[in-house]
This record gives sequence, C-alpha cells and structure tokens, in this order.
Amino acid sequence: IDLRDKEDFEQEHIPGAVWADWEKLDNTIGHIIMTYNRAAEWIILYCDRGNISLLAARDLARQGYPVISLNGGYRRWKANNNIYN
Repeated sequence: IDLRDKEDFEQEHIPGAVWADWEKLDNTIGHIIMTYNRAAEWIILYCDRGNISLLAARDLARQGYPVISLNGGYRRWKANNNIYN
C-alpha cells in the first residue's frame, strides 16, 4: 500500500501497489484488504522515506494486522534498482 501523495503514486509506484490516504488508513484498511489483499499473508506499507509507513504499520499491528513497512520507503527501493529488501 503506497501512502505517498496521490500525485506521486499516479506518476509511478511499485508494481502491484494500491494507493491509500495514510490519514484515513484506519477507516479504509478493511476495504483495501477485502478488495486487493485477500490471499497475501502480509500487508506491506511504504511512503517516500519510510517514516509515515512505519508509524502506520505500528498502528495497524496494534490492531492485529500482519503488516510491515518497507525499510527506507520508495526512495530506497528506487535507489536499489527496484529490489525489495
């Protein structure tokens, strides 16, 4: 789940990602999971540098969701030649 600005998501994003407004994630996560993430074991969140997604992941984990934040965010993923780590 891409938590960056929607304009950034529309310009480019990690393949398979869906956009969500991080400020409304608590209210939309159930819909996102039912629509896009039914078979996945983990919810992967990312933002630009990894700070917002880490906070969001902690919040969702407290609610019982299996969630991780992409270390370093989109910028690090892009700098690593689009490799997950």
